[in-house]
Amino acid sequence: MEANWQGISMTLVTFLLIAGTIVAHPYIKKVTNTYWFWLGVGVVLLVYVVIFRYQYNFSDFWKAQDKSDQVAARGLLLDLCPFVAFVLPITMIADPTRKSSCALAYFGIFGGLVNFIGCFCFIDSKPELVAHWSWEWIFVGDPKARFFFMTHFILLFFSPFVLLNSKRVLWKDVVWTLGFIFSYFAYVLIFAHVFHVKSHATGLVIGDWQTGGEYQKAGALLKFLPFPWITVVLYGLVYCLVIGVILLYIELQKHEKYVCNYTFKELFPKRQKISNR
Repeated sequence: MEANWQGISMTLVTFLLIAGTIVAHPYIKKVTNTYWFWLGVGVVLLVYVVIFRYQYNFSDFWKAQDKSDQVAARGLLLDLCPFVAFVLPITMIADPTRKSSCALAYFGIFGGLVNFIGCFCFIDSKPELVAHWSWEWIFVGDPKARFFFMTHFILLFFSPFVLLNSKRVLWKDVVWTLGFIFSYFAYVLIFAHVFHVKSHATGLVIGDWQTGGEYQKAGALLKFLPFPWITVVLYGLVYCLVIGVILLYIELQKHEKYVCNYTFKELFPKRQKISNR
């Protein structure tokens, strides 16, 4: 694979921004732990994604007489990443507890990482989407890849930020997370069947794993696994990873200093000078 150095640079910048929010968290948590902060963030993100992406997807779906599978997939948000990028701001606005935001955030991190590392960093993964980098493409996109970069930036940046500023994670949050993903998969399968969607359906249709599909690289690497077993195996691994992260976070909360709740001064207090008298 040919490296995409512009994509690698943007990936490094994104990771540095995430690291910066983690380091800054103890100093700003009095503000960022409030509902009003997340209400403002949610409104701004929702307006942003609707103006630059979803108004086109919804309009195309509503106006199309012959709803092709791609028009239906995009208009009904059958792809996980656009779905989370659209619904996450809504949960920030509608749910002051941020429990539903957390359930989305784990899969937002996963979707963001997959696209940043697997797509943006290599030209030949999706050359029609990532070959021409510009500020306009980063913040708005183009007709072929409308809001493509910022969709995944929102997922990768704001998902850990939500988790960092939420209440203690409990065992029942595992149920919330699994409930979300199973409900979403059921939604995708129903509408993919109704509109005969052949691709762009979160890997739940065979076209996603074939040439031209969103997961064609994974399909080529794991060609010994026929559909739908490739979906079952890979998403089974994702479930295990997400649940493992939740359980690890629950354990780390027992040692709060490792969950970024202390400032540097609290972690490394200055030693008192010993008087020579």
